[in-house]
Amino acid sequence: MILTIFIGLGTLMAQSQSNTVIQFQTLGNCAICKIRIEAKLARTEGVVAADWDYNNDVTTIEYDESVTDAFQIMHAIADTGHDTEWYAAPDSMYALLIGSCCEYERTINYSNVQIGYLSLMGLWVFPVGVDESLDVGETRIYPTIGAGMMTVDLGNSLFAGDAILTVYSMDGRQAYRCTFSGKSRARVDLTSLSKGQYLAVISSGSEILSTSRLILTN
Repeated sequence: MILTIFIGLGTLMAQSQSNTVIQFQTLGNCAICKIRIEAKLARTEGVVAADWDYNNDVTTIEYDESVTDAFQIMHAIADTGHDTEWYAAPDSMYALLIGSCCEYERTINYSNVQIGYLSLMGLWVFPVGVDESLDVGETRIYPTIGAGMMTVDLGNSLFAGDAILTVYSMDGRQAYRCTFSGKSRARVDLTSLSKGQYLAVISSGSEILSTSRLILTN
């Protein structure tokens, strides 16, 4: 299950001006689910158009990327009780659907969401789950909100080879990359990046050591 680009398999489609069109899996059952999901999206700032196809469990969204992003959109839907590709609905909200025609089977296994940069599609797929964190041990980057001068702390994590910090923009483009050899802590300068939200991934080989969302205020 991945958020894909609308090339062949189909999702992240063409952009018109600052608008982006994406598709992602959204679980539900019936026409009432459709009304609920689309009504929520109609009230979500930055969403231009939305459609939920209950035959295929797919939501199609056109949104203004200068106002919102895929994370916030999927969160908004999940908050109505519907599991999405990256976010599970809170159990309290799903419980409201139980016993009605809207009750659906929760088939998404978030622990198995693909992790990696899909170079063919140019999109970073980030398995945020509910808590938006995959931190391992003490490996981290901090502060997560700041002007751009940040610290990478590898803590006591055990891994083979060099550690690599890669920073992605929210549309999946690589914005920064550096390698740490034989260091447990290092300063990084991200002040050259535009202000906004980013994904910071610390990895070693094929192992993800830490993932964080950054907000740059410079």
